[in-house]
Formats: sequence, structure tokens, C-alpha cells
Amino acid sequence: MGRQMIARPSNLPAIPRGAAQRLLAAQVDGLVAAERIFAARFVTEQALYHTGDLRALESHLLERARFGEADYGDVIDTFKNVARTEIAYLGMRTR
Repeated sequence: MGRQMIARPSNLPAIPRGAAQRLLAAQVDGLVAAERIFAARFVTEQALYHTGDLRALESHLLERARFGEADYGDVIDTFKNVARTEIAYLGMRTR
């Protein structure tokens, strides 16, 4: 499988080399931005899913042992802070 080239109609002028390079750079920047958005969405979705799971587990544990209430909340808050930091990091990362 080689690289496929799309034929350019002969009646179109050639793109100057500098413009072609800028166009390629803009395409790369667009693809990188799209992947960052996808990564941030994925991490956010996972954080929400797991926060829900942790809350359900906390509820279950509280039914059995109320003495751990503060610890359970602290663990969930720590998880949320880690997730929040990772999501923010994805948003601030530069090339």
C-alpha cells in the first residue's frame, strides 16, 4: 500500500512551495488539536465514570461501617483532585 496521490486538474495553478508548507503545518496543527480534544474528552469521561463508581462504593461501605465516613470522602476528594489536575494538564499542554 503506497501513498495515494490525488491528481490536480491541469488548469489549476501550482501552489507556491511556501504556501504548501504553511497549509501542511496548519493541517498538522488541526490534527494535533483534534487529538488533544479527544484525549481530554476520554479522560473526563473516565473520571466521571470512576467518580460515580467510587460514590456507589462509598454508599455501600457507609451502610456497613459509618466510622469510615470521613476517610471515604477524603479518598474520593483526592481522586477528584487528581482527575481534575490531569484534565487541566491536557488543556494546558503545548507542543
